[in-house]
Amino acid sequence: MKFKHLFLAAFAAVFSLTACEEKEDDLGAAEVTVDVATLSFDKGEGSESVTFTATRDWTAKAPEWIALSASNGKASTSKQTLVISVEENKGNDRSGDVVISIGLSKATITVTQKGDKGEYVVEEGDGSKDKPFSVAQACDAVKDLTWTDKDTYDKAGPYYIRGKISAITEAYSAQYGNGNFNISDDGTSAGDQLICYRIYYLENKKWADGNTQIQVGDEVIVYGELMNYSNSKPEMVQKGSYLYSLNGETVATGGQEVDHNNDPAKTVAEFIAAADTKNYYKLTGKVSSFNATYCSFDLTDDTGKIYVYSVANKDSWSSKIKNGATVTLSGQYKKYDDKDEVVNAYILSVEGGQDTDYNNAPAITVAEFIAAADKTTYYKLTGTVGGSINTQYGNFDLTDATGTIYVYGTTNISSYASKLVDGATVTLAAVYDYYEKNSKHEAVNAYILSCEGGTPPTEDTPSGSGTLSDPYNPKAAYDAAAALGSGEKSGEVYIAGKISSIKYTFSAQYGTATFNISEDGTTSGTQLPCYSVYYLGNRAWVDGDTQVKEGDEVIIYGKLTNYQGNTPETSSKEAYIYSLNGVTDGEPSDVFGVASTTVSVGAAATSATVKVTGNVAWTASSENARISPESGEGAADITVSFDANTDTENEKTYTVVVSTNANVETKSFTVTITQGKASSGEGNTITIALNNETSFAESNGGDTLKNGWAATVDGFKVATYKYKSTSNPVTPDQYSMRVYKSAVFFIEAPAGKTITALTFKANNYDNGKYILDLTGVEGTEGTAVADKSAETISWTGNASTVILQAAAGQTRLESVEVVFE
Repeated sequence: MKFKHLFLAAFAAVFSLTACEEKEDDLGAAEVTVDVATLSFDKGEGSESVTFTATRDWTAKAPEWIALSASNGKASTSKQTLVISVEENKGNDRSGDVVISIGLSKATITVTQKGDKGEYVVEEGDGSKDKPFSVAQACDAVKDLTWTDKDTYDKAGPYYIRGKISAITEAYSAQYGNGNFNISDDGTSAGDQLICYRIYYLENKKWADGNTQIQVGDEVIVYGELMNYSNSKPEMVQKGSYLYSLNGETVATGGQEVDHNNDPAKTVAEFIAAADTKNYYKLTGKVSSFNATYCSFDLTDDTGKIYVYSVANKDSWSSKIKNGATVTLSGQYKKYDDKDEVVNAYILSVEGGQDTDYNNAPAITVAEFIAAADKTTYYKLTGTVGGSINTQYGNFDLTDATGTIYVYGTTNISSYASKLVDGATVTLAAVYDYYEKNSKHEAVNAYILSCEGGTPPTEDTPSGSGTLSDPYNPKAAYDAAAALGSGEKSGEVYIAGKISSIKYTFSAQYGTATFNISEDGTTSGTQLPCYSVYYLGNRAWVDGDTQVKEGDEVIIYGKLTNYQGNTPETSSKEAYIYSLNGVTDGEPSDVFGVASTTVSVGAAATSATVKVTGNVAWTASSENARISPESGEGAADITVSFDANTDTENEKTYTVVVSTNANVETKSFTVTITQGKASSGEGNTITIALNNETSFAESNGGDTLKNGWAATVDGFKVATYKYKSTSNPVTPDQYSMRVYKSAVFFIEAPAGKTITALTFKANNYDNGKYILDLTGVEGTEGTAVADKSAETISWTGNASTVILQAAAGQTRLESVEVVFE
C-alpha cells in the first residue's frame, strides 16, 4: 500500500504532540479513551487525526488497508495524536476497527470508507459456477457432516463459494504453490468463516513468483469439496480445491520465472549466519546424498555443508544432478528441527558428478551401519523385510542378525514394489540418517539391488452372492465396490469375515467404528475397510456395549461405495454389524459414572457443568446450588447454577450428588465445584486462543526453557518452549498449539496479578490421544489434570508464572481460560 506520502504533512503535528515520559505514580488509573469513536472516508485516499489519552504504554492495531502514524507509544495523562490514513478504494465499501490497547483496557475507533463498487451484497446461490454459495450457505452445508480424523471424514460438494478474505494464515509461496486463508461474507473475522486450507491458485495451478498475491479484503470465489473439520470448523478439503476467481480475475496472470542469476552470492557459512528467511542468495558447492525422488541433497563448499530441502525447478534439473556434481543455485534459508536448510531453491547450473556405484558400496551389518552414523557414504545392507511396508515410497523395517533399521524412501521402488513383501530378503545401498523427532536411526536414499522370497499376500477368491444365506466374502465385496464409479453406492448386501485390524474402536461420542475385515482375520489377502459402521441393530454404540476386537467373526450389512474412485469400502454410516460372533442383538451392560468429581470455575461464573456418563437412569441433588435436570437416563450434562462470588478473601464450594439404582459397582458420586475468590482488581477471567488467531512469534526462553513461540494477550504472556523435548516447538496453527513430549506450556501474568486456575480446551483428535495430564515444573506446583470426556485439562494453584510439562506425550491445546486475581 502507498501510504508514505499521506503522512508527510501530518508528521510535524504528531511529533509536536508526542507525550513526554511520565512516572507511573503520576498517571493515575490505567485507562485509554478516544475523542472520536468513528471516522468516515470517501473512496479516494485520505487522512484524519484523532486524539486520545492512554495512561499506560499503548499499542495500536488496524486492518491492512488502514495505515497508522504510530503503532505504539508511551503513557501520558496528556492528549496524544494518531493519524489514520486510507488509500483509494477501488473495491466495495469497507469497515474496520483501529484498536488502541493498554493491556486489559482497550478503545476502538471504527473506520468506514466508500468504494467504487458500492456496498458488498451477499448473494445466495446453488453452489454452481454461475451462482456460487455464500460463505454462510457453505458453512450450513457442512454442519451435520461427521469428522473422525484427518483421514476419516464426510464430505460435501464440490461447490463454488463466493466471499472475501478475512484472514491469511499462509500466503501463496513458490515452495508449496498453495495458500491458507479464511473467507467470510463481509471480509471481517465476525460471523461465519470458511477455512480455505492449502488450496491451489487460479486455474488450479501452483502459485509462481510474479503471480498476484492475495490480501485481506480481496473478493474471491473458491472451488472444491467441503468438510466439517473436528466437527466444528467448516473447511475446504485440501486436495482438488483451488482459487477460482481473485477480484474478478480467473487467469493466473503475472507469473514468471524470476532471474535468480543476479542474486547476491554467499558461502554456506555466510548463508547460515545470515539466517535470512525472505531474500534469495546464490550458493555453489558439491552434491552428496542426492535423493532423486525428492531432488534433495547436501551441498558442501569450503566453509560448511547445508541440506537443500526443496527445489522449485526440479523437473528441469533432477535428471542432471548426481553425487559429486558442482551445483550453483539460489534459495532461501529455513530452520527446521535445529537443521539449517535451503528451501525454494532454483538450480542455475550443474556440472560434473557421476552416478553412485551402488553394487560396489562397502557391505556392513545393521549394527555397524548405525555405529558408523555416516551421512555421506553409501553402504550395502542385507536383511529381511518387515514392519509396516509402504510400497508407494519404499519404506519398511530391515532386520539382520545384529539389529533392525527403518528404511525411509527407496529411489527405485517402482521396480520392486510387487516384490517388497513380508519376509523377503533384500540387499540395498543407503546412507545413514537420524530422525531426531522420533529418536530413530534410518537408512535413507536407498537403492534396492535385489529382493527375493518372502510371503506375498494371500490371493483369495471372491465368493458369495451378498445375501444373508450366502454373504459376500471380503474379496467379493471389495471387487463389487471397486466396480462402482467414484462416489457411487451399491444396494444393501451382507458381507462375512473376521476383523483383521481396527483403526477406530466404537466410542459413545461418534457411535461408530472403523476396521478392516479379511477372510481369515489376518492382514494377508484382501482387506475390506468397514468405514464408520454402526453397532448391532443398526444403532449407535453406547457405553456398556461389547467392544469389537481383532479376530471377531462378523457379518456386516449395508451399502458399498468406491470412495474417491480408488478406495472400495462400506459407505459411511450406511452399514452396521448384523452379527458379532454369532450374536445379532446385543444388550449393553449397565454403566454409570461422572466425567470428573472436581470442577473449578472463576469467581464471576454463575454456572458449571457436571457430566454424567453411562446408560442408566439417575437422579441428582444439591444442598447449596440449583441444578437442572434433576434426573435423566444415560449420558447427560447437569447445569449447576449459583451466584457470582464477590468475596475477595475466600473461595466457595458447591456439591452435587449423582446416584442410580442400577446394578453397578458404584451407585453414587459426589462432585465438588470450587468457585474462585473474587478479584480485587479489574476483571478476573480471560480466555486466550492458542492457535493462529493469536499472533505468536519466535521466542527465547533462556538456557532452561530454550527456544519456542510466544505471544502477549492483555498483558499475559503465553508460550510453548522446547525445555527437555527432542523436537523444536512449532508455531500454533489454525487449530491448536502443539506442546511436544517433554516440552512445556508457559504462562506469565501481568505485574501484580496472580493466576489461580487454568482450564485448557484440548483438541480431541484421534479420540483424545492428545488430551493428557501436564506436570508442574521449574517451581510450579501441582498437575493439570486431563478430562478426555470434557476435552479439558485443568490446573489450580496460586502463582504469577505457571510452567506445565507434557511429560506423558504431546498435547494439543486450542485455548486456555485463565482465572486470576
